[in-house]
Amino acid sequence: MTTPAGAQELRVFDVTAPDQDTPLTTLLPGERGTAAVWSSDRGGVAVSVEASAGGGAETQFSALRVVDTPTRSIREIARLSDGDRFVPVGWDRGAQLVGACIAAPDGTAVAYDVVGEDAQSARTPMEPGIAASSVQSNGSAVLAIVNGTVVRVWTIGSYGDHRELGARPDERIAFARWKPGGTGIVVSIADRLEVWPSQGGDHRLVASGLPAAADLLVSTDGAIAVLSFDSGRSAVAVDLASGRAAAVPMAGERVLAAISFRG
Repeated sequence: MTTPAGAQELRVFDVTAPDQDTPLTTLLPGERGTAAVWSSDRGGVAVSVEASAGGGAETQFSALRVVDTPTRSIREIARLSDGDRFVPVGWDRGAQLVGACIAAPDGTAVAYDVVGEDAQSARTPMEPGIAASSVQSNGSAVLAIVNGTVVRVWTIGSYGDHRELGARPDERIAFARWKPGGTGIVVSIADRLEVWPSQGGDHRLVASGLPAAADLLVSTDGAIAVLSFDSGRSAVAVDLASGRAAAVPMAGERVLAAISFRG
């Protein structure tokens, strides 16, 4: 939640009662939150925190912290002070491991860090061509788009043991999102929407003839994908089973950010 000093409060909102919220933690003065992801059991949140604007160069940092939602306890498990920043990817509570990208100032993922809840860290360099914003987790597995041509898949705890799913050489992958309820990946590629098995295999065409997508959201039941176009000024909902598409009514509005909720 943003305050005049920046994003300093972490709160959980009930979508059935949006006027009610549960505060989890408030950051220290001079800090601001940059990203947060739920743990695999929905009982915790991994967050990244950095120095707020106006701090001197000697105070700049990026920290990775974990918040236990029942107790509201917060612990820092890793910190950077070289100008790069953490982007939390997932927290596997069963394995007691947090996965995070380390992103350069330009948003490029430069390393993947596996940090235990005991703060023990194992860092692996990532190849050029991976945007940190493309890295997505389904709770136990992670995917990322490499150079617009490959979807790479690995577990939260092991970047080195990965699998690559390729597009045709003349086509570029715009977005890839996990399909909840299974191991499929919803992929926006060229003018098509497809579902790719994360274990490899045939790609299933869902819809074609689509404009270039600006973003892709998959509903938490895995039934619907919503693609936005024209910088969020239009959107279409696609049934992932039948391929039927319907325009999302817009009346001058603009989709700035898409979120979905677990039912």
